[in-house]
Amino acid sequence: MADYYLDLTGFVCPVPLIRTKEKIKELAFGDILSIKTEHPRAVRNIMDWACHEGYSFDVDDEENGVWRITLRKGQEEYNESQ
Repeated sequence: MADYYLDLTGFVCPVPLIRTKEKIKELAFGDILSIKTEHPRAVRNIMDWACHEGYSFDVDDEENGVWRITLRKGQEEYNESQ
């Protein structure tokens, strides 16, 4: 298991979501990707995508208006019946 980091401050959607999708493809099962962004819509888009794809995630307010989203690749499978 490895940790990876994307600093996406200064980018607006859809760039943070696109870069997140590209990076997560490179990761192995169980790897962790931390994403830093100050764009509120990017936080929501990444959370919605992660939920849809079945990735577990946490969102922390690092500082005023800057968030860190932490994704774990493949930890859980999404179950649409829940």
